[in-house]
Amino acid sequence: GSVKLIVTHKDSNEAIKREAAEFIANFNCRYKLLSNLLKNRAELQNTTSISRLIGKKDREQVAIIGMVFDKQVTKNQNIMFTIEDPTGNIKVLVNKNKKEMMMTASDTMFDEVIGITGVSSDKIIFADSIILPDVPNKELKKSPDETYAAFISDLHYGSDLFLPMVDDLDRFAK
Repeated sequence: GSVKLIVTHKDSNEAIKREAAEFIANFNCRYKLLSNLLKNRAELQNTTSISRLIGKKDREQVAIIGMVFDKQVTKNQNIMFTIEDPTGNIKVLVNKNKKEMMMTASDTMFDEVIGITGVSSDKIIFADSIILPDVPNKELKKSPDETYAAFISDLHYGSDLFLPMVDDLDRFAK
């Protein structure tokens, strides 16, 4: 199928037809960027591609980075992910008894890029940790002085290429 573009910020009145390849390129770009961020984490220094894990019979400690393709709650109330990378996909089981990891797993969404450490066995990984591509919890450096900052964005006031603005600012402020 195709996507119909209803509104664009460009001066064009013609909708641009988007192809599946453009969405795939977007996901691949996102995966690469977030994967590089995750590789900076100590736990993910020695990641393995998923294709290298498939079929290995020996149980071994592994680390992977991938995108969440599927997520299900098993009949035993564990969470089962299907994680994919450019080389393949693998199941990842998060045990319900690991409370903190279950909370992270519950909040994890489809297409999110995450790191997993755990024990691999044939076509499944039993997760020990889920690593998100967020800022690591490090102790913040604090200033001895109380400081304030204000952030504003470009409001695009007066532009006819964005949503209509209220003409009378006094009326808007009330």
